[in-house]
Amino acid sequence: MSPIVCTLSTRVGFRVTSFVPLQFPRVLAPSSVASQSPSARFGGGGTFASALRRNTSAVHRGVSGVALTQAKVVQTNHRRLRRVSTQAAAATMPILQILQGPAYLAILKMWAVTVVPCCLGFVDPVAVFSTGYGLSCAAAGAVLLASASKTSLGLAAFAHCAGLVAYGMRLAIFLFWRQNFGYPEWRKRAANSPEARAKNVAIPVALCSLFYALLCSPALWASRAAVSGAMPTAASLAAIPTYAKVALGVQWFGLILEAIGDFNKAASKAANKDKPCMSGVYKFVRHPNYAGEILFWIGTFVAGVESMLVVGAWTVAPAALGLFGILSLMFRVTNRLDEKQSEKYSSDVDDYVAYVKRTKKLIPFVY
Repeated sequence: MSPIVCTLSTRVGFRVTSFVPLQFPRVLAPSSVASQSPSARFGGGGTFASALRRNTSAVHRGVSGVALTQAKVVQTNHRRLRRVSTQAAAATMPILQILQGPAYLAILKMWAVTVVPCCLGFVDPVAVFSTGYGLSCAAAGAVLLASASKTSLGLAAFAHCAGLVAYGMRLAIFLFWRQNFGYPEWRKRAANSPEARAKNVAIPVALCSLFYALLCSPALWASRAAVSGAMPTAASLAAIPTYAKVALGVQWFGLILEAIGDFNKAASKAANKDKPCMSGVYKFVRHPNYAGEILFWIGTFVAGVESMLVVGAWTVAPAALGLFGILSLMFRVTNRLDEKQSEKYSSDVDDYVAYVKRTKKLIPFVY
């Protein structure tokens, strides 16, 4: 019987691919061996060595067929993998193409990104300007980072976008904790705000998400300018322009200052919720968390000014509108908070009046 050469298929296991007949020397009766010539004894005119060579050649042909079949299977699998990868990339590209196409569409795409976290407001209206705010900033930075490699973005634009992610995630986690576990009274106050009491939640969702998109737009323009080649990309810290290093430093310093301020106040309230926080960074200003937020957004804006001028001078307007909005909000909130704390603590806490006299609201020794 002829041996069978088999190959391994990735779909159905072992399957027969070919039959390779092997030639063997004829087995002759002893009586006839002596009467035959040597050539006739080994298969009709050939020597034993030639028969062996023919058998070896047939085996080699079978092995070659096995290797060829396996190579075809590997090539087929590679083609299928490339097809699946292309289909997956095509499915995600409409979301990630925020760095390509007309600039005026980019800000609309950024708005589409920030509106998704704000839709939490349909479940809890307070989330629009609390956890939705932080998650919108984080989502904007994450989409920008996912839209290009670190090399094409450059170190400056990468740090710019990473700042949004770090700021947004930290803030969202803290606000979620404060709203649900830390300060139950804060949730009651937030529920009475005009945004939370809006009859049509879609309006706060749309307007707040647009506001967050404008705030994050400087990082968008910095990323577009870097990827398009309109702005040189720095591969090291030394190659980043001085103004950009200062602006990014202010951005990240503001992020850290706000985080420390929130931590100090949370620890103080956990120890005594009826006493104002006057320790930690609160020794220097009365609202260090809001000061950190102001610094963060000023640094975010300044770090993208040159890129905005390169992409188009009109891009400065929406970014400046967002910055003006957050600054106005912060100053208004700190003034209102000072009034409430004075009413609450001036008569009950002896050293609060002295604390107010020796500290400033936001900027040490200035304001």
